[in-house]
Amino acid sequence: GGIARVAVRSSAVGEDAAGASYAGEHDTYLELGGRDAVADAVYRCWASLYTARAVSYRAHAGAGPAGAMAVVVQEMVPARAAGVFMTLNPANGDRSTVVCEAVWGLGEPLVSGSMTPDRFVIDKVSGEVVRREVAVKARRLVRHHRYPGTTECDVPPQSREQPCLDDAELAELLDLARRVQRAAGVPQDGEFAVAEPGGPSR
Repeated sequence: GGIARVAVRSSAVGEDAAGASYAGEHDTYLELGGRDAVADAVYRCWASLYTARAVSYRAHAGAGPAGAMAVVVQEMVPARAAGVFMTLNPANGDRSTVVCEAVWGLGEPLVSGSMTPDRFVIDKVSGEVVRREVAVKARRLVRHHRYPGTTECDVPPQSREQPCLDDAELAELLDLARRVQRAAGVPQDGEFAVAEPGGPSR
């Protein structure tokens, strides 16, 4: 019941190319509800392609002043945890592993760099988690319970030093990462959310 909550965000093939990453350069809006709010956010997201910051970044990345971008409207997942996966290790280019980074709640604080995530390195062949770096995660970004939008709140003390992904979830992410790379033919990265119990994963 109620109005679906959605995210409005940029999407372009070149946003995470080998020589440039546009993460954070274009506007993102989370947990929106209602036609007017979504239409306004689509306009503002598309307009952010032409901010001085975005134009300057494209010029330094050699992409030219114009750029090209789609705006995606996605149904939000009420996320227990969220993060990113990379089908090669960005630290050393190792293609034999998948690296997952995740935080409690929504993934935007990880993408923006405002929160330190847990980090897991998984062997692509054996499925073994070969490295775990569990961060202290005192805060999380979550869906506002009464109104469209998000709110930041404390993580319960017993969960702050616990990994936000278990081995079954990491195995599912490894399978997803393998399928995405196989379909694309080259190393890929992607974002994911793990829904609260009883909800769908995305």
